Amino acid sequence: MLAVPLLVLCGFPVLTSIGISQVVQIVGAISGTAANAHFGTIDFHLASFITIFEICGVIIGAHTIHRVDSGNVKKFVGVLCLIVGTLFMYRSLAPL
Repeated sequence: MLAVPLLVLCGFPVLTSIGISQVVQIVGAISGTAANAHFGTIDFHLASFITIFEICGVIIGAHTIHRVDSGNVKKFVGVLCLIVGTLFMYRSLAPL
C-alpha cells in the first residue's frame, strides 16, 4: 500500500516501484503463510482458487503495463492511492 507511492516519491521509475513492491509482498505472504500453517488455519481450497486468479492477474498486468505510457500509469497509481486512502480514512472514522 505504501511501497509504490514512497518509491515513486524517492525518484524510482513507476515500473521499478511496482516490481519492488511485488517482491516485498511475496516476502510478507510467505511469512504470513508460515505463521498460519503453524496454527493450522489455512483454507487450501480457497487459497488455490485465489492463487489461480492472482497469477492470471499478474500475467495480464505485466503485459498491459508495458504497453501503456508511464505517465498514465503514474497518474493511475496516484488516483488509486487517493481512493484507497480515502476509503481507509472513512472506515477508520465511521462509527461502529
